[in-house]
Amino acid sequence: MSILWRFLWCIAAIAWAGNSVANPVSGAYLNQGKKSIELLQITAKNDDSLDGTLMQTRLQADGSLSQESTPIAGAIDGHSITIVLKNPLRSTNFSGTFDTSALGKGVITLILSNGIARYTESNIEGYQSALRHLKDQGDAIKKQRLIDSENETVAALNKRLTDYVAKVQDPHNARLLSEFHATHEKTLAKARHDLKTEQTHPRNSMRAGQISIEINQAQIGLQTYDDPWESTSKMGLSHLQELDAAIAQSPCAHSDAHLSNCEFEPDAIRSYEAIKPLVKRHSVDIASTIKADHAAMKDIVKQAYAYSRGRTVEKETPKQGTREKIAKAKREALKAAMRSAALGADDNNYAAKVRACIRPRVAYPVPPRSGPNPTVIYRANLSPRGLVESVEVKRSSGIPGFDQSVVKGVKSCSPFPLPPSGRYPSYIDGNYLMYDD
Repeated sequence: MSILWRFLWCIAAIAWAGNSVANPVSGAYLNQGKKSIELLQITAKNDDSLDGTLMQTRLQADGSLSQESTPIAGAIDGHSITIVLKNPLRSTNFSGTFDTSALGKGVITLILSNGIARYTESNIEGYQSALRHLKDQGDAIKKQRLIDSENETVAALNKRLTDYVAKVQDPHNARLLSEFHATHEKTLAKARHDLKTEQTHPRNSMRAGQISIEINQAQIGLQTYDDPWESTSKMGLSHLQELDAAIAQSPCAHSDAHLSNCEFEPDAIRSYEAIKPLVKRHSVDIASTIKADHAAMKDIVKQAYAYSRGRTVEKETPKQGTREKIAKAKREALKAAMRSAALGADDNNYAAKVRACIRPRVAYPVPPRSGPNPTVIYRANLSPRGLVESVEVKRSSGIPGFDQSVVKGVKSCSPFPLPPSGRYPSYIDGNYLMYDD
Protein backbone atom coordinates (compact mmCIF):
# COMPACT_ATOMS: atom_id res chain seq x y z
CA MET A 1 0.00 0.00 0.00
CA SER A 2 1.44 3.42 -0.97
CA ILE A 3 2.07 6.18 1.57
CA LEU A 4 -0.76 8.24 0.05
CA TRP A 5 -3.36 5.45 0.42
CA ARG A 6 -2.21 4.67 3.92
CA PHE A 7 -2.45 8.33 4.80
CA LEU A 8 -6.00 8.59 3.43
CA TRP A 9 -6.94 5.44 5.32
CA CYS A 10 -5.56 6.94 8.52
CA ILE A 11 -7.52 10.15 8.00
CA ALA A 12 -10.74 8.17 7.61
CA ALA A 13 -9.89 6.04 10.63
CA ILE A 14 -9.08 9.12 12.72
CA ALA A 15 -12.38 10.74 11.78
CA TRP A 16 -14.26 7.53 12.54
CA ALA A 17 -12.45 7.07 15.82
CA GLY A 18 -13.18 10.64 16.91
CA ASN A 19 -16.89 10.25 16.29
CA SER A 20 -17.68 6.68 17.28
CA VAL A 21 -16.91 6.57 20.99
CA ALA A 22 -17.13 9.24 23.65
CA ASN A 23 -14.21 7.90 25.76
CA PRO A 24 -11.58 10.69 25.87
CA VAL A 25 -8.71 8.31 24.99
CA SER A 26 -10.23 7.63 21.57
CA GLY A 27 -8.45 9.57 18.83
CA ALA A 28 -5.13 10.01 17.06
CA TYR A 29 -1.80 10.62 18.79
CA LEU A 30 1.45 11.74 17.19
CA ASN A 31 5.03 10.99 18.24
CA GLN A 32 7.45 12.96 16.07
CA GLY A 33 11.19 12.23 16.11
CA LYS A 34 14.06 13.57 14.01
CA LYS A 35 13.81 10.79 11.47
CA SER A 36 10.47 9.17 12.21
CA ILE A 37 6.76 9.74 12.81
CA GLU A 38 4.49 7.41 14.76
CA LEU A 39 0.75 7.83 14.46
CA LEU A 40 -1.16 5.98 17.19
CA GLN A 41 -4.86 5.65 16.40
CA ILE A 42 -7.01 4.36 19.26
CA THR A 43 -10.68 3.45 19.62
CA ALA A 44 -11.92 2.83 23.19
CA LYS A 45 -14.86 0.45 23.65
CA ASN A 46 -17.51 0.48 26.36
CA ASP A 47 -15.63 -2.15 28.38
CA ASP A 48 -12.49 0.08 28.36
CA SER A 49 -10.69 -2.22 25.96
CA LEU A 50 -8.73 -0.58 23.15
CA ASP A 51 -8.38 -1.29 19.46
CA GLY A 52 -6.55 0.49 16.64
CA THR A 53 -3.28 0.75 14.68
CA LEU A 54 0.25 2.12 15.01
CA MET A 55 1.50 3.69 11.78
CA GLN A 56 5.32 4.14 11.71
CA THR A 57 6.98 6.28 9.01
CA ARG A 58 10.78 6.29 8.97
CA LEU A 59 13.33 8.26 6.96
CA GLN A 60 15.85 5.92 5.32
CA ALA A 61 19.52 6.64 4.61
CA ASP A 62 18.80 7.12 0.89
CA GLY A 63 16.09 9.71 1.57
CA SER A 64 13.13 7.44 0.92
CA LEU A 65 10.30 6.94 3.42
CA SER A 66 9.28 3.53 4.69
CA GLN A 67 5.95 2.81 6.36
CA GLU A 68 4.75 0.00 8.55
CA SER A 69 1.28 -0.44 10.04
CA THR A 70 0.78 -2.68 13.08
CA PRO A 71 -2.59 -3.58 14.67
CA ILE A 72 -2.87 -2.80 18.37
CA ALA A 73 -5.07 -3.81 21.30
CA GLY A 74 -5.06 -2.84 24.94
CA ALA A 75 -7.02 -1.49 27.87
CA ILE A 76 -7.41 1.69 29.91
CA ASP A 77 -8.08 1.90 33.63
CA GLY A 78 -8.30 5.48 34.80
CA HIS A 79 -4.92 6.99 34.02
CA SER A 80 -3.22 3.63 33.43
CA ILE A 81 -3.05 2.33 29.88
CA THR A 82 -1.73 -0.84 28.30
CA ILE A 83 -0.90 -1.10 24.58
CA VAL A 84 -0.27 -4.44 22.86
CA LEU A 85 1.46 -4.46 19.44
CA LYS A 86 0.02 -7.46 17.58
CA ASN A 87 3.00 -8.40 15.37
CA PRO A 88 2.64 -11.48 13.12
CA LEU A 89 5.34 -13.42 15.00
CA ARG A 90 4.77 -12.20 18.56
CA SER A 91 2.91 -9.56 20.50
CA THR A 92 4.66 -6.87 22.58
CA ASN A 93 3.10 -5.24 25.63
CA PHE A 94 3.76 -1.66 26.75
CA SER A 95 2.35 -0.02 29.86
CA GLY A 96 2.03 3.69 30.53
CA THR A 97 -0.29 6.52 31.43
CA PHE A 98 -2.95 8.65 29.83
CA ASP A 99 -3.04 12.31 30.92
CA THR A 100 -4.28 15.66 29.72
CA SER A 101 -1.78 18.45 29.04
CA ALA A 102 -2.16 22.09 30.09
CA LEU A 103 -3.43 22.79 26.59
CA GLY A 104 -6.23 20.28 27.04
CA LYS A 105 -4.74 17.66 24.72
CA GLY A 106 -4.49 13.99 25.60
CA VAL A 107 -1.00 12.62 26.17
CA ILE A 108 -0.12 8.91 26.17
CA THR A 109 3.25 8.03 27.72
CA LEU A 110 4.52 4.49 27.17
CA ILE A 111 7.47 2.88 28.94
CA LEU A 112 9.86 1.22 26.50
CA SER A 113 12.93 -0.94 27.08
CA ASN A 114 15.21 1.94 26.06
CA GLY A 115 13.26 4.88 27.47
CA ILE A 116 9.80 6.38 27.06
CA ALA A 117 7.67 7.35 24.07
CA ARG A 118 5.26 10.23 24.34
CA TYR A 119 2.27 10.50 21.98
CA THR A 120 0.37 13.79 21.88
CA GLU A 121 -3.21 14.11 20.66
CA SER A 122 -3.19 15.48 17.14
CA ASN A 123 -5.30 15.96 14.04
CA ILE A 124 -5.08 15.61 10.30
CA GLU A 125 -3.22 18.90 9.86
CA GLY A 126 -0.62 17.95 12.46
CA TYR A 127 0.02 14.62 10.81
CA GLN A 128 0.26 16.23 7.35
CA SER A 129 2.74 18.82 8.66
CA ALA A 130 4.94 16.16 10.27
CA LEU A 131 4.86 14.05 7.11
CA ARG A 132 5.82 17.05 4.94
CA HIS A 133 8.71 17.84 7.26
CA LEU A 134 10.00 14.29 7.01
CA LYS A 135 9.60 14.28 3.22
CA ASP A 136 11.52 17.58 2.98
CA GLN A 137 14.36 15.97 4.90
CA GLY A 138 14.27 13.04 2.49
CA ASP A 139 14.36 15.34 -0.55
CA ALA A 140 17.38 17.15 0.92
CA ILE A 141 19.15 13.81 1.44
CA LYS A 142 18.38 12.69 -2.13
CA LYS A 143 19.67 15.99 -3.52
CA GLN A 144 22.88 15.73 -1.54
CA ARG A 145 23.37 12.11 -2.56
CA LEU A 146 22.94 13.13 -6.21
CA ILE A 147 25.52 15.89 -5.78
CA ASP A 148 27.91 13.45 -4.11
CA SER A 149 27.37 10.93 -6.91
CA GLU A 150 27.97 13.52 -9.62
CA ASN A 151 31.06 14.75 -7.77
CA GLU A 152 32.37 11.18 -7.67
CA THR A 153 31.67 10.82 -11.40
CA VAL A 154 33.64 13.98 -12.15
CA ALA A 155 36.49 12.87 -9.87
CA ALA A 156 36.59 9.49 -11.63
CA LEU A 157 36.67 11.19 -15.06
CA ASN A 158 39.45 13.55 -13.96
CA LYS A 159 41.50 10.60 -12.73
CA ARG A 160 40.77 8.62 -15.86
CA LEU A 161 41.98 11.49 -18.06
CA THR A 162 45.05 12.15 -15.91
CA ASP A 163 46.00 8.47 -15.83
CA TYR A 164 45.51 8.17 -19.58
CA VAL A 165 47.76 11.16 -20.25
CA ALA A 166 50.44 9.71 -17.95
CA LYS A 167 50.22 6.34 -19.70
CA VAL A 168 50.53 7.90 -23.16
CA GLN A 169 53.51 9.99 -22.05
CA ASP A 170 55.27 7.03 -20.40
CA PRO A 171 58.72 6.69 -22.05
CA HIS A 172 58.20 2.92 -22.07
CA ASN A 173 55.59 3.35 -24.83
CA ALA A 174 58.08 5.23 -27.01
CA ARG A 175 60.60 2.42 -26.54
CA LEU A 176 57.97 -0.18 -27.49
CA LEU A 177 57.08 1.76 -30.63
CA SER A 178 60.75 2.07 -31.53
CA GLU A 179 61.15 -1.70 -31.07
CA PHE A 180 58.09 -2.25 -33.28
CA HIS A 181 59.63 -0.31 -36.18
CA ALA A 182 63.04 -1.90 -35.61
CA THR A 183 61.48 -5.39 -35.73
CA HIS A 184 59.72 -4.58 -39.01
CA GLU A 185 62.86 -3.12 -40.59
CA LYS A 186 64.98 -6.06 -39.43
CA THR A 187 62.47 -8.68 -40.63
CA LEU A 188 62.05 -7.09 -44.06
CA ALA A 189 65.80 -6.53 -44.47
CA LYS A 190 66.51 -10.18 -43.67
CA ALA A 191 63.74 -11.39 -45.98
CA ARG A 192 65.16 -9.32 -48.86
CA HIS A 193 68.65 -10.56 -48.10
CA ASP A 194 67.42 -14.18 -48.02
CA LEU A 195 65.65 -13.67 -51.34
CA LYS A 196 68.89 -12.48 -52.92
CA THR A 197 70.73 -15.42 -51.35
CA GLU A 198 68.12 -17.81 -52.74
CA GLN A 199 68.64 -16.41 -56.20
CA THR A 200 72.34 -17.34 -56.02
CA HIS A 201 71.27 -20.99 -56.04
CA PRO A 202 69.78 -22.78 -59.04
CA ARG A 203 66.06 -22.52 -59.55
CA ASN A 204 64.05 -25.46 -58.25
CA SER A 205 67.03 -26.58 -56.14
CA MET A 206 66.72 -28.02 -52.62
CA ARG A 207 68.55 -25.07 -51.07
CA ALA A 208 66.30 -22.58 -52.87
CA GLY A 209 63.28 -24.45 -51.48
CA GLN A 210 64.70 -24.32 -47.94
CA ILE A 211 65.28 -20.58 -48.14
CA SER A 212 61.75 -20.09 -49.51
CA ILE A 213 60.34 -21.94 -46.48
CA GLU A 214 62.44 -19.77 -44.13
CA ILE A 215 61.09 -16.61 -45.76
CA ASN A 216 57.52 -17.91 -45.45
CA GLN A 217 58.10 -18.65 -41.75
CA ALA A 218 59.41 -15.11 -41.29
CA GLN A 219 56.15 -13.81 -42.80
CA ILE A 220 54.08 -15.88 -40.37
CA GLY A 221 56.25 -14.67 -37.48
CA LEU A 222 55.74 -11.02 -38.49
CA GLN A 223 51.97 -11.51 -38.72
CA THR A 224 51.89 -13.11 -35.27
CA TYR A 225 54.04 -10.32 -33.85
CA ASP A 226 51.72 -7.68 -35.37
CA ASP A 227 48.43 -9.14 -34.13
CA PRO A 228 48.47 -7.32 -30.76
CA TRP A 229 49.93 -4.21 -32.38
CA GLU A 230 47.05 -4.11 -34.85
CA SER A 231 44.60 -4.28 -31.94
CA THR A 232 46.57 -1.58 -30.10
CA SER A 233 46.25 0.71 -33.10
CA LYS A 234 42.48 0.26 -33.24
CA MET A 235 42.06 0.53 -29.48
CA GLY A 236 44.03 3.77 -29.39
CA LEU A 237 41.39 5.50 -31.52
CA SER A 238 38.59 3.69 -29.68
CA HIS A 239 39.83 4.95 -26.31
CA LEU A 240 39.84 8.52 -27.61
CA GLN A 241 36.22 8.15 -28.70
CA GLU A 242 35.23 6.70 -25.32
CA LEU A 243 36.95 9.53 -23.42
CA ASP A 244 35.41 12.16 -25.72
CA ALA A 245 31.97 10.68 -24.99
CA ALA A 246 32.67 10.68 -21.24
CA ILE A 247 33.69 14.35 -21.36
CA ALA A 248 30.53 15.25 -23.30
CA GLN A 249 28.41 13.47 -20.66
CA SER A 250 30.24 14.96 -17.67
CA PRO A 251 27.94 16.34 -14.94
CA CYS A 252 29.98 19.56 -15.10
CA ALA A 253 28.32 20.29 -18.44
CA HIS A 254 24.77 19.44 -17.37
CA SER A 255 24.29 19.65 -13.59
CA ASP A 256 22.71 22.70 -11.96
CA ALA A 257 24.44 21.93 -8.66
CA HIS A 258 27.80 23.33 -7.61
CA LEU A 259 30.24 20.43 -7.95
CA SER A 260 33.58 21.02 -6.28
CA ASN A 261 35.45 18.57 -8.52
CA CYS A 262 34.45 20.53 -11.64
CA GLU A 263 37.14 22.99 -10.61
CA PHE A 264 39.82 20.49 -11.69
CA GLU A 265 38.15 19.16 -14.83
CA PRO A 266 39.32 21.89 -17.28
CA ASP A 267 43.01 21.17 -16.53
CA ALA A 268 42.47 17.43 -16.96
CA ILE A 269 40.68 17.99 -20.29
CA ARG A 270 43.40 20.37 -21.55
CA SER A 271 46.11 17.80 -20.80
CA TYR A 272 44.07 15.13 -22.56
CA GLU A 273 43.42 17.30 -25.63
CA ALA A 274 47.14 18.01 -25.86
CA ILE A 275 48.07 14.32 -26.25
CA LYS A 276 45.19 13.32 -28.55
CA PRO A 277 47.15 14.20 -31.76
CA LEU A 278 50.02 12.00 -30.55
CA VAL A 279 47.70 9.03 -29.98
CA LYS A 280 46.09 9.48 -33.39
CA ARG A 281 49.47 9.82 -35.07
CA HIS A 282 50.84 6.68 -33.44
CA SER A 283 47.67 4.70 -34.23
CA VAL A 284 47.79 5.68 -37.89
CA ASP A 285 51.55 5.09 -38.01
CA ILE A 286 51.21 1.54 -36.63
CA ALA A 287 48.33 0.66 -38.94
CA SER A 288 50.01 2.02 -42.07
CA THR A 289 53.33 0.35 -41.21
CA ILE A 290 51.64 -3.02 -40.74
CA LYS A 291 49.71 -2.67 -43.99
CA ALA A 292 52.71 -1.59 -46.08
CA ASP A 293 55.20 -4.08 -44.61
CA HIS A 294 52.80 -7.01 -44.86
CA ALA A 295 52.26 -6.20 -48.52
CA ALA A 296 56.03 -6.02 -49.06
CA MET A 297 56.54 -9.28 -47.19
CA LYS A 298 53.82 -10.97 -49.21
CA ASP A 299 55.56 -9.93 -52.43
CA ILE A 300 58.92 -11.29 -51.17
CA VAL A 301 57.31 -14.63 -50.22
CA LYS A 302 55.68 -14.82 -53.63
CA GLN A 303 58.96 -14.24 -55.43
CA ALA A 304 60.83 -16.71 -53.23
CA TYR A 305 58.23 -19.44 -53.77
CA ALA A 306 58.16 -18.93 -57.53
CA TYR A 307 61.96 -19.07 -57.72
CA SER A 308 62.10 -22.27 -55.64
CA ARG A 309 59.63 -23.86 -58.07
CA GLY A 310 61.49 -22.69 -61.15
CA ARG A 311 58.79 -20.25 -62.13
CA THR A 312 58.79 -16.60 -63.09
CA VAL A 313 56.63 -14.19 -61.14
CA GLU A 314 54.22 -12.47 -63.49
CA LYS A 315 53.80 -8.81 -62.78
CA GLU A 316 50.18 -7.79 -62.68
CA THR A 317 49.15 -5.15 -65.12
CA PRO A 318 47.87 -1.84 -63.72
CA LYS A 319 44.46 -2.69 -65.11
CA GLN A 320 44.33 -6.03 -63.24
CA GLY A 321 45.57 -4.45 -60.02
CA THR A 322 43.07 -1.62 -60.25
CA ARG A 323 40.17 -4.01 -60.79
CA GLU A 324 41.17 -6.14 -57.80
CA LYS A 325 41.61 -3.11 -55.57
CA ILE A 326 38.22 -1.70 -56.57
CA ALA A 327 36.52 -5.06 -55.99
CA LYS A 328 38.19 -5.43 -52.59
CA ALA A 329 37.21 -1.89 -51.58
CA LYS A 330 33.59 -2.61 -52.54
CA ARG A 331 33.57 -5.84 -50.52
CA GLU A 332 35.00 -4.08 -47.46
CA ALA A 333 32.52 -1.21 -47.82
CA LEU A 334 29.62 -3.67 -48.10
CA LYS A 335 30.76 -5.52 -44.96
CA ALA A 336 31.08 -2.25 -43.05
CA ALA A 337 27.63 -1.13 -44.17
CA MET A 338 26.09 -4.45 -43.14
CA ARG A 339 27.71 -4.35 -39.68
CA SER A 340 26.73 -0.70 -39.22
CA ALA A 341 23.12 -1.44 -40.10
CA ALA A 342 23.08 -4.38 -37.72
CA LEU A 343 24.59 -2.57 -34.74
CA GLY A 344 23.42 1.00 -35.24
CA ALA A 345 25.19 4.31 -35.71
CA ASP A 346 26.86 4.45 -32.28
CA ASP A 347 29.14 1.46 -32.90
CA ASN A 348 32.08 2.63 -30.75
CA ASN A 349 29.93 3.42 -27.74
CA TYR A 350 28.35 -0.02 -28.09
CA ALA A 351 31.78 -1.65 -28.12
CA ALA A 352 32.50 0.03 -24.79
CA LYS A 353 29.26 -1.41 -23.35
CA VAL A 354 30.23 -4.90 -24.53
CA ARG A 355 33.68 -4.59 -22.92
CA ALA A 356 32.10 -3.39 -19.68
CA CYS A 357 29.85 -6.47 -19.68
CA ILE A 358 32.63 -8.97 -20.44
CA ARG A 359 35.58 -7.63 -18.41
CA PRO A 360 34.26 -8.47 -14.89
CA ARG A 361 33.44 -11.98 -16.08
CA VAL A 362 36.96 -12.83 -17.32
CA ALA A 363 38.72 -14.68 -14.48
CA TYR A 364 42.39 -14.71 -15.40
CA PRO A 365 45.47 -13.85 -13.25
CA VAL A 366 46.89 -10.97 -15.29
CA PRO A 367 50.71 -10.74 -14.95
CA PRO A 368 52.63 -7.42 -15.04
CA ARG A 369 52.84 -6.13 -18.58
CA SER A 370 56.14 -6.63 -20.39
CA GLY A 371 55.52 -6.12 -24.08
CA PRO A 372 52.62 -5.86 -26.56
CA ASN A 373 49.07 -6.34 -25.33
CA PRO A 374 47.82 -9.96 -25.80
CA THR A 375 44.51 -9.83 -27.66
CA VAL A 376 41.77 -12.36 -28.36
CA ILE A 377 39.60 -11.74 -31.43
CA TYR A 378 36.31 -13.56 -30.96
CA ARG A 379 32.91 -14.01 -32.55
CA ALA A 380 29.81 -14.27 -30.33
CA ASN A 381 26.94 -16.04 -32.08
CA LEU A 382 23.65 -14.64 -30.76
CA SER A 383 20.02 -15.68 -30.64
CA PRO A 384 17.34 -13.16 -31.71
CA ARG A 385 17.00 -12.24 -28.02
CA GLY A 386 20.73 -11.60 -27.61
CA LEU A 387 21.55 -14.81 -25.77
CA VAL A 388 25.09 -16.06 -26.43
CA GLU A 389 24.71 -19.43 -28.16
CA SER A 390 28.40 -20.05 -28.86
CA VAL A 391 31.75 -18.25 -28.96
CA GLU A 392 34.50 -18.75 -31.55
CA VAL A 393 38.11 -17.61 -31.23
CA LYS A 394 38.88 -16.02 -34.59
CA ARG A 395 42.45 -15.18 -33.62
CA SER A 396 44.24 -16.44 -30.52
CA SER A 397 46.26 -14.29 -28.16
CA GLY A 398 48.89 -17.01 -28.13
CA ILE A 399 48.04 -17.80 -24.49
CA PRO A 400 45.58 -20.74 -24.36
CA GLY A 401 44.53 -20.12 -20.75
CA PHE A 402 43.76 -16.47 -21.49
CA ASP A 403 41.80 -17.46 -24.63
CA GLN A 404 39.66 -19.89 -22.60
CA SER A 405 38.99 -17.28 -19.88
CA VAL A 406 37.86 -14.76 -22.49
CA VAL A 407 35.54 -17.32 -24.12
CA LYS A 408 33.96 -18.05 -20.72
CA GLY A 409 33.62 -14.31 -20.03
CA VAL A 410 31.89 -13.70 -23.37
CA LYS A 411 29.52 -16.64 -22.78
CA SER A 412 28.65 -15.23 -19.33
CA CYS A 413 27.72 -11.86 -20.85
CA SER A 414 24.31 -13.19 -21.83
CA PRO A 415 22.16 -11.57 -23.00
CA PHE A 416 24.55 -9.23 -24.81
CA PRO A 417 23.99 -5.45 -24.48
CA LEU A 418 21.31 -4.35 -26.94
CA PRO A 419 22.84 -2.60 -29.99
CA PRO A 420 21.78 1.02 -30.74
CA SER A 421 19.78 -0.30 -33.71
CA GLY A 422 17.42 -2.00 -31.25
CA ARG A 423 17.89 -5.49 -32.73
CA TYR A 424 20.51 -8.21 -32.41
CA PRO A 425 22.55 -9.42 -35.41
CA SER A 426 23.26 -13.13 -35.74
CA TYR A 427 26.81 -12.58 -34.52
CA ILE A 428 29.07 -9.86 -33.14
CA ASP A 429 32.84 -9.77 -33.63
CA GLY A 430 35.00 -8.19 -30.97
CA ASN A 431 38.46 -8.14 -29.45
CA TYR A 432 39.50 -8.44 -25.83
CA LEU A 433 42.81 -7.02 -24.62
CA MET A 434 44.58 -8.36 -21.54
CA TYR A 435 45.52 -4.84 -20.44
CA ASP A 436 43.54 -1.59 -20.56
CA ASP A 437 45.53 0.79 -22.75
